[in-house]
Amino acid sequence: MGMPKTRKVRTKRKPAVQKDRQNKKTWWVQIRLFPIWLRVVLVLVLLGLAAAGGAMVGYGIIGDGEPRDALRWETWQHIFDIMEGTELEGSEVPAETDVPTEDGAVEEDAVE
Repeated sequence: MGMPKTRKVRTKRKPAVQKDRQNKKTWWVQIRLFPIWLRVVLVLVLLGLAAAGGAMVGYGIIGDGEPRDALRWETWQHIFDIMEGTELEGSEVPAETDVPTEDGAVEEDAVE
């Protein structure tokens, strides 16, 4: 008892059929739905949106900040200042009430 054949064996086409296909000209032209330049622009826009979304998630959700602050220029300027080392460390900014005198000493409550 043999099993019934469920697969067909693929055979090569006859040479006459192949010659007919080679001689027959096909007039098939591929028309692109979106031009190449539009695809490049679309990829760049999507890349920008992904970067902005990632910055908002990273800054707002993971970093405990306000997500919209990740898109503000002041936030990025602060980050760049920290990276360059130009950010003031700690609270070295003199308070408004600390006014230096002519000899360099600091008088407290000089400005009222």
